[in-house]
Amino acid sequence: MEQISLFAEETDFKKLSELGDSLERLNVINLEMFRPELKNALHKERKSNA
Repeated sequence: MEQISLFAEETDFKKLSELGDSLERLNVINLEMFRPELKNALHKERKSNA
């Protein structure tokens, strides 16, 4: 059974970065610009005080 290192996650992320992890590209997109649209889409009108 292989022992898991305390730094295994950090090492795994480093390996993914070196291989060109496509999810890292999402960091360049400012997702805050979608906040107003998402707030409006997720807003539900209350039908009662219950």
